[in-house]
Amino acid sequence: MHLSSRPLVPVVLAAALLPLLAAPAAAAKPAPKPPGDKPVVIEIRPRRPDPAVAARERERSARIERAMPGWCARYRAAVRPLRAALAETDRSLAMAWGPWSRNVCFALRLELDAFSLRPLPAAPDPAVAARLRSAVLVLTEAAGACTRGLPTTTRLGLTPGLRDLARVDAACAPSGRE
Repeated sequence: MHLSSRPLVPVVLAAALLPLLAAPAAAAKPAPKPPGDKPVVIEIRPRRPDPAVAARERERSARIERAMPGWCARYRAAVRPLRAALAETDRSLAMAWGPWSRNVCFALRLELDAFSLRPLPAAPDPAVAARLRSAVLVLTEAAGACTRGLPTTTRLGLTPGLRDLARVDAACAPSGRE
């Protein structure tokens, strides 16, 4: 392509469009509507819940409500030694730092292993079960960081683990169930 032919393209295009741009606005009339043509109206209605689905959901909620108190009693008994180990680890981490903190989490690691082996059935509420799994996983990672001599990482890991355990405890409280 020659450099002299490039500037001609916009000029030729502008010359072709000039009659269309210069035409009066009155020449462009909207197309006539056919007689009897009504505008389209879209009506949005909220979807009504299926009564069978609502009944199954109510039954599921009632089943969870009936099963939670028994599970919570077992959970409280199973988590008591773990909470004691968490408190001991937190106190010890406040005193020992760096490589000296490696053995501080020994009790926590033992209790996490024992908690995993305790015969605690799955929580009836899937949200509570997920929170408990999350808490145990985060606390296990924090204990691993402590074993490697990383106390700050350990303390940062203990916080969300304790928060998840507190949420499980709140779900076990009588007013915690909705």
